[in-house]
Amino acid sequence: MKVLIVSSATNGKTASFIQEQIESLNALGIDIHQFTINQKGVSGYLNTFPKLRKVLRKLKPDLIHAHYGLCGLLCNLQRRIPVVTTYHGSDINVPKSRRFSKWSVRFSASNIYVTSHLRVQVADTRGNEVPCGVDTSLFVPKEKNVSQIALNWDTSKKYALFSSSFDNAIKNSPLALAAVENYNAKHREQVTLMELKDMTREQVVLAINACEFVLLTSYSEGSPQIIKEALACNRPIVSTNVGSVEEMVSHLEGCYVVDSTIKGTISGICEAMKYSANNHSTNGRERIKEQGLSLDKTADRLKSIYNSVLTTKSKQS
Repeated sequence: MKVLIVSSATNGKTASFIQEQIESLNALGIDIHQFTINQKGVSGYLNTFPKLRKVLRKLKPDLIHAHYGLCGLLCNLQRRIPVVTTYHGSDINVPKSRRFSKWSVRFSASNIYVTSHLRVQVADTRGNEVPCGVDTSLFVPKEKNVSQIALNWDTSKKYALFSSSFDNAIKNSPLALAAVENYNAKHREQVTLMELKDMTREQVVLAINACEFVLLTSYSEGSPQIIKEALACNRPIVSTNVGSVEEMVSHLEGCYVVDSTIKGTISGICEAMKYSANNHSTNGRERIKEQGLSLDKTADRLKSIYNSVLTTKSKQS
C-alpha cells in the first residue's frame, strides 16, 4: 500500500504529531510519502496544486491522506485517487475554515475526526473518530529536578507549563497569565509560567516533567496533544473544558477541568499545586492505555480505514 500524506508546513516543518503518525504508519509496513504545502491561504494552496498533480502522476499512490480541511479540499480537486482527510480542530472550530472543511467532508472517500464534537459540527454521520496518538516511548515520567537541571531552570522555583506559545491567539494566554499572576498575589509559593515555544520534542518531555502542572486555557481545541503528553508523563493538568479534554481526564486524580474564568482557573491551579506537592504523579499513563491513545493504536486504526477505502474503490472499479 502506497500512501501520500499531504499537510501544511510552518517554517518548513511538519507538525510533530503528524510526523510521529507518519513514522508509526511506516512501522506497520505502509509505504508512506510526504507532500508539504508551505504557502499560506487559499490562493497559496491553489498555487500548489500543479505541483501536487505532478507528484501524483509520478508517485501513483493508492491513497492520499490529507491533514486539515483545506488540504483535504485541495487533494479532492483531483478525483482519480481516493482521499482520506483528518480534521484536527481549527479547521472546523473556526467558522471561516469550516466552510472549506464541509466541502472536503463531502468529497473525501473517508473522513477522520480527532474528537466527536468536530464530526457533530459538520453533521457527518459516517465519519470516523480517531484521535492522534502520543509517543509513549518518548513521553515518559522523569524526575522533576533532573528535568529542570537539563533545561537549565532554577531548581528552587515552581513551574507551570503553558500549552503553547504565548502569542498563539487561540490558546488564550491572557487568561493563563492573569490566573497565575492572581494566584501568586495570594500565595507565598510562587509559580513561574513557561511557554511551550521553540522546543525540541525531547525538551518538551523535559518541560512537562519539570513542571508542577500543565495549563491549557484555549478558546477551542480538537484533541490537544499536550494533554495526552502530560498524561503520558503522569503530570497534573489544569484545563478549560474544550475539545476532548474532559473525556481524556474525567475522574482522574490530579487533573482539573475548569471554567474559562480567572476565578475558575485559579481554583484549578490551587488544586494542582496541592496535588503535585502531596502526590507528584497522576495515573495518566494508564488512562492513555485505557483509551487507546498511543501511537501504535492510532496507526492500527488508520491502516484499517485505508484498507476499507481501497476495498470500496476496488469494488467500484
